[in-house]
Amino acid sequence: MAQGIPAPEGRTLFGVAAALVTLAIWTSWIVGTRAAVSGEGYFSPSVLVLIRFGFTAVLLTPVLWRMGLIPKGVRWPALVGLLFSGSPYIFLVGAGLKYAPIADVGPLLPGTVPLMVAGLSALIFGERFTLARRFGLGLIAAGVVAIVAIGPAPLPGMEDKLLLGHLLILGGALSWAIYTISLRASGLNGFEATAYVAFWSLVLALPVMAPGLREDLARAAQAPLSLWLVQILIQGALAGFVALLTFATAVRWLGPSKTAAITGLTPVTATLAGIPVMGEIPTPVQLVACLGIVLGVGLVTGAIGGRRTV
Repeated sequence: MAQGIPAPEGRTLFGVAAALVTLAIWTSWIVGTRAAVSGEGYFSPSVLVLIRFGFTAVLLTPVLWRMGLIPKGVRWPALVGLLFSGSPYIFLVGAGLKYAPIADVGPLLPGTVPLMVAGLSALIFGERFTLARRFGLGLIAAGVVAIVAIGPAPLPGMEDKLLLGHLLILGGALSWAIYTISLRASGLNGFEATAYVAFWSLVLALPVMAPGLREDLARAAQAPLSLWLVQILIQGALAGFVALLTFATAVRWLGPSKTAAITGLTPVTATLAGIPVMGEIPTPVQLVACLGIVLGVGLVTGAIGGRRTV
């Protein structure tokens, strides 16, 4: 056996561990962002953009220096599409989390990304789907409809803004789906794409944020130091950097289908985490819809049925 390559059992165990770490980070990001924008509302989406992409841009400066501000050989549609995972994603999700409970956000955000990626793949690449994959997409769509139209549990005082929160979260999911498709087309690796997105997200967002940034920073300055440290850890270090490494490691040792099956549990873990952290109790409809979306993700990725589809 070649030196440095673990045995098959070790590769599987290492890959599962990496996927579980990714799942934990994605869950903590949803819950942490919800906590940041709720209650006293110390952290606006603008401040979260500064924390997430400022940290990552500084950390990945060597990558950006080597690659250049504009990656060579990448077509402009892919370059534009990559930026959807930057400021648009954070602004949409950060705003949506002010109005929608975590029990809704968990399924609507990571749960619907496979549905939107499939739609974009069919539209752009002419991709065709198996019967099992179409059934999985249908389950995801049904879960979304159930959450939006049948079983919402509004936050206190936000009853009239729940639909807006849902639409903003779905906009965030669409932004991430556009990024996923663009990453496939760009040919960039995870570090290169992240460095590019972090730098240009800051550059392009600053003029938009500038009018209210001083007020946003003044409000954020009133937050306890502990909240600042938590947001720097979750937004910057974990979601912006560590998850990149663990997700890539999981895909390498487990493959995309098994990795997606594990990280596809994010709707469930985020919903359950919202109970002790935010005191948000999901309704039975939300729980059933959440499980349906997870099953749909498994069918779409090929993790259920034993056939890889992505």
